[in-house]
Amino acid sequence: MGARLMTSMGDATAVEMTRDEPRADVEDGIAIAVKRGKAPPLDDGGPLLSGDSIERLDAIAAEATASRPAG
Repeated sequence: MGARLMTSMGDATAVEMTRDEPRADVEDGIAIAVKRGKAPPLDDGGPLLSGDSIERLDAIAAEATASRPAG
């Protein structure tokens, strides 16, 4: 099992996740948006987040978690 991250949900509830779970949540949200909005998926040049944007969000989340005080 990988490292665990402390983060919070939209309602400020503290949760512990693996390093891969927040990224999976973003990717799932994109898939839902593609389906609901009838937008082309990322690999078809759609307007939603590109792979680079997802990588940046992933790095931001990791940095914010790493700089959060313990406890």
